[in-house]
Amino acid sequence: MRYSKSVLLLSFVLVTVACQRGQIARAPEPTATTAAPRGASPAPAQTPPASATKPALASANIRVKMLQAQGGRVSWSHAKDLIAFDVGGKEGKSDVYTARLDGSDKRCLTCDKKDVPQLQNGNPEWHPSGDYIVFQAQDPDLELPPGRVGNFMASPGIGINNNIWLTNADGSKFWPVTRVQNRYGTLHPQFSPDGKKTLWSEITKPGGELGGQWAIKLADFSVENGEPRVANIQTLTPGDFELYETHGFSPDNREIIFSSVPPGKYYYAMEIYTYDLTTQQLTRLTENNEWDEHAHYSPDGKSIIWISSTDIPQVKAKSLEEMTRNPLKTDVWITLAPHASAGVNADGSNKRRLTRFNDPNAPEGRAARGGVIVGDLSWGPDSKSFIAKIQRGRAESIVLIEFDPQVGVTLRGYPTTTPQTVEAKPGAMYRDLTYCTPDGIAQKMNVFYPKQLSDEPMPITVYIHGGGWTSGDKGSGAGSVDIQELLGRGFIVASLDYRLAPQYKWPSQITDVKCAIRHLRANAATYKLDPNRIGVWGGSAGGHLVAMLGTTDASARFDVGEYGDQSSRVQAVVDLFGPADLPALLGGPGLVVGQSVFGATSRDDPILVKASPITYISPDDPPFLILQGDKDTTVPLEQSQILYDQLKAGGVNATLVIVKNAGHSFTPVGGAISPSRAELTKMIADFFDKYLK
Repeated sequence: MRYSKSVLLLSFVLVTVACQRGQIARAPEPTATTAAPRGASPAPAQTPPASATKPALASANIRVKMLQAQGGRVSWSHAKDLIAFDVGGKEGKSDVYTARLDGSDKRCLTCDKKDVPQLQNGNPEWHPSGDYIVFQAQDPDLELPPGRVGNFMASPGIGINNNIWLTNADGSKFWPVTRVQNRYGTLHPQFSPDGKKTLWSEITKPGGELGGQWAIKLADFSVENGEPRVANIQTLTPGDFELYETHGFSPDNREIIFSSVPPGKYYYAMEIYTYDLTTQQLTRLTENNEWDEHAHYSPDGKSIIWISSTDIPQVKAKSLEEMTRNPLKTDVWITLAPHASAGVNADGSNKRRLTRFNDPNAPEGRAARGGVIVGDLSWGPDSKSFIAKIQRGRAESIVLIEFDPQVGVTLRGYPTTTPQTVEAKPGAMYRDLTYCTPDGIAQKMNVFYPKQLSDEPMPITVYIHGGGWTSGDKGSGAGSVDIQELLGRGFIVASLDYRLAPQYKWPSQITDVKCAIRHLRANAATYKLDPNRIGVWGGSAGGHLVAMLGTTDASARFDVGEYGDQSSRVQAVVDLFGPADLPALLGGPGLVVGQSVFGATSRDDPILVKASPITYISPDDPPFLILQGDKDTTVPLEQSQILYDQLKAGGVNATLVIVKNAGHSFTPVGGAISPSRAELTKMIADFFDKYLK
């Protein structure tokens, strides 16, 4: 089968710009299988464009928390307090997972299941009961170009050759809903809040710049004798657009909300619309020649969030070639809902930018080098929080964003003030405290207190994020999911920022985190911590830094700067897949990292030896717990094995736990990881209990 050059290029572009549709060659008209009355299409009642947008919410009014270091399109079940999301594995493979917000109870619903196709599964959406999930699955019997191009076209965000499927909450049963022909497809299935309707987008005629002529499919959903049933499928094309992407329903089930592109236009003409299923009234909420997508009503009906390219400097590509050179950048916006039951203005005005991931001066934007695409969104039950897919390059993660425009940040019941001085109080949180100022640059940390405090000085655990020594922050990384458990065990918890390469080359990273330990020890009375019970944990580059904290003392000459009269030694170390032998790791292609971070000119450069934890092992080092995935290709198992072997040979108390089916950041590869992520969190907390209490 032949595919045009533009088809192949579009497939590449769509991966670059995060989860849009692919252009495909023209196919014969589909054979009708279901009666599908076409919806009426009255002229839309357009929202008058505002002359100027309102001031954006300050980024200080949001709090971003990493939930899954790897994961894509998301849905939050309020009934079960679980999230559903997809995770890409090897090329041409993705699966649907569920987990609790803290990362526990993570399970794959579609992995190795004979009753569902085993290619690309994704775009999950919970039924409001929490009993079912609707999702997309690539049909293995339909043809696509071979290799990466075909895999891209069939990915869940593009939807070519995808069908709609249903599964129950534990993934033990599956039911197909659609059966598309070759080069047709489906996208973004949704449920109504009352659970009686389901909604998705579907190609009705392939071909063209946007992948084909799309339409909205609306159907009844019911459960009979324990079996879900989809019936009475309608085809809706309100406004007669070329592209329709469904996003959901209003809280009263009366309206649907979607994004569309008119015929002959391109993605930067994508606007948000609502469509009243009773009156057939079409209302346009955005009119700005920007990329507006993924719009969702809040559960209380008062707000709508969506993602937009508005106010972000970028080239607005008008062709496929331009898009490859100038990837999309988006942030989250919020507006009052134009919905009668909300009791607010009905024109969709008061639009405000809620996040600033693409603003390098905002806290959430500091790691946004090269731009960020905020993708799919899903509200929390309180209408003050939501989960989002964040994409940097081709790396996707899931974050929790909590906000309150009136009060400020909220974080699981913790206070949100940032006092000038710290006072240990039950459940207090102090954010962006300066611990040291190397070269006049303030380095920040967050400090959390458990909800029950001891009368005596308390042990503290310090989290150090990963990110290849070049990105990340104190709220991100694989170990951030452990914070809540450690607080529940009665530990004070601190999480650190540190200077990042390549702007600040090694040893800036280790000198910063050592300065943080000295700061905490020097101010032990203020923080009400025991200076002799300090534990550290971190993942990847953070794992390397905590291993360096565990093996080095003042003789390594990394203790420079403030609080020079204090020791930076720690009493317990948990290393999550951290590099330990840099000359072995950073040879060949890895030398690029060696050069940009460490300034190394070859794998034999002495600086890599000096930056390796195994160089400094001695019998007085603290106990180590090392957790490592057996299928990690970023930091291979050999790195943790070398560290463990040399610690044991040096007389140090060390434990190595090899996590089966785990890639980097404990991402499942070929099956569920074992021990589970929740079990790993318990191991970490038990380890600190043993050695710090």
